[in-house]
Amino acid sequence: MTSAREGPAGQRWIDRLPSLIDDLLTDWGLQHVGEPMHGLVGLVLPVREDTGEERVLKISWPDEETRHEPTGLRAWAGRGAVLLLAVDNTRNAMLLERLDATTTLQHQPIIEAIDAAASVLRQLHIQAPAGLPTTTETAERWHTALAREWRRLGKPGPAHLIDAATLTCNDLAHETEQAALLHGDFHFANVLAGSRQRWNAIDPQPLSGDREYDLLPLLRNRWPEIVAGQGASRGVRYRLDALSEAAGLDRAKARRWSFVRSVDDALWGHAHHNVQFEAIAWEIAQALSS
Repeated sequence: MTSAREGPAGQRWIDRLPSLIDDLLTDWGLQHVGEPMHGLVGLVLPVREDTGEERVLKISWPDEETRHEPTGLRAWAGRGAVLLLAVDNTRNAMLLERLDATTTLQHQPIIEAIDAAASVLRQLHIQAPAGLPTTTETAERWHTALAREWRRLGKPGPAHLIDAATLTCNDLAHETEQAALLHGDFHFANVLAGSRQRWNAIDPQPLSGDREYDLLPLLRNRWPEIVAGQGASRGVRYRLDALSEAAGLDRAKARRWSFVRSVDDALWGHAHHNVQFEAIAWEIAQALSS
């Protein structure tokens, strides 16, 4: 995926990965002990320290989505998140505690998963360190970019949702911003079980701002359970209400941030030919548009 998304530079990075891994294993005194795992732009290797401690080595493609991850993990210091043990910013590598990748909130009973996710969010939403991108900057950018991108893509999706999202972004950009440390991509599959504490967030894309920004991925995740029985609109609003109450968030602001994020998601899905992702995003946007 990295080579497809990043082109020749991404392929060169992939070609260098074997030697990069060898160097990191040597420098940090690690032994590779299991099958690697990967996401869209990163590789995770199970490793063992000389002391016998089981860890993971994470190496990521250096981009805006990954560059602030160590900052967030360092600030959380293991409270609600995976524990950062070492970092090499030059090589975009981190040594992390080993979690149970087979046990996530993705597969827990939904009521338990909502309560656990909300509890983790309460731990994560501390004062943000300086230097992170902000939700105000995001709202300011989307205020002009959403409509422009919609036109560029041939006007997919309802015009009234684009108009409403544009106005909402303008309102959000001019409100007093909180300065909470946000995860940025907080969904059920990004919360893993561990031995140090029960649930741990992984793979953050940290930014600073309104805590309510963090809810949207929890609405699109485990989608079949939202639409089962009561339909998409009622299901989306029910889950938003449940998460807002459990996490101590402003429900109205959570609705507005989730609405504009879902419109952005829908345009991203259309641009990348991800039909299912786009369809779910438009459903969420429609449910939260009023």
